Formats: sequence, structure tokens, C-alpha cells
Amino acid sequence: KQFQWRRDMFTTADASGPERIAPEWWGNKEALRDYWHVQTQQGRRLWLFHTPQDPRWYVHGEFA
Repeated sequence: KQFQWRRDMFTTADASGPERIAPEWWGNKEALRDYWHVQTQQGRRLWLFHTPQDPRWYVHGEFA
């Protein structure tokens, strides 16, 4: 898969996940997120997530 982040295009080389982060049982159920560790062919290692309610993907952070 390809994706765009900060005006640059990236191609996924490897990915692991999902790692589901759920809110407290008494909290907001819409805060549910699935996180993926993504290695790009360009050498960047990113932490991406999406929510089941929203088909868009977001970059949560970058690994050094």
C-alpha cells in the first residue's frame, strides 16, 4: 500500500498489527484505536492508527 504523509508518498515494506488500544470500560467507546507498526521502503518507521468508525489513517508517531 501507498500513503501520503506530510506531502511525501510512502510505500509500505512491512507492517505488524493491529494492536488495539481500548478506552476504559466506563469511557467513550468511540476512542477505540487500532495501531500498526509500519516500515516503509523509504526507510521510515511509523506508528499508524485508525478507528473502526473512521476509515482514514493517521500517523501517531515516528520511531528513531
